Amino acid sequence: MITTQQGIGLVEVMVSLLLLAIAILGFTSMQMTAVKATDESMTRTKALTILRNGAEMMRVNIAGVETFKNTLNSSNYQSINLLSCTSSGEPEFCNSEQLAIREALSLKQSAEANNIQLGIDICPETETAQPRQCLIASWGKTKPVFSDEPASQPCAKKSNGHYYPQAQCFIMEAY
Repeated sequence: MITTQQGIGLVEVMVSLLLLAIAILGFTSMQMTAVKATDESMTRTKALTILRNGAEMMRVNIAGVETFKNTLNSSNYQSINLLSCTSSGEPEFCNSEQLAIREALSLKQSAEANNIQLGIDICPETETAQPRQCLIASWGKTKPVFSDEPASQPCAKKSNGHYYPQAQCFIMEAY
């Protein structure tokens, strides 16, 4: 009769493998969460940079703000001629409207390259006094608009400008 145990039994090996698998799954889950947070942070940084550039473009060309706004909000912007005031691909003397179109298209292309949608609208609660323009950058399923209908997945409420809870967007006032 054998009185001492030698080696490891199959049950001990299976239990230790189960514990190792659980630990690895937990680590993988944490790693995926960290990657998602990093991606979201990068998108937010890119969106803020694009919004700052748009606000500066509007400040520089005040006479073309309405054209800038219309071009930025246009869904059919590919039909607009980006080379409207160029010679051999280099800008010449653009008037304020042509410059606004070029800048809006440039901004829109930069945003699309980063999977960001852009929009511009009058900021809520500023319509009566001195209307201010709000640049909106959104990503994911959020649309770059103000609306009081949450089903359309807007960035913020039209009535007061408050962000919707699940919205993935930024709003920047531009004077």
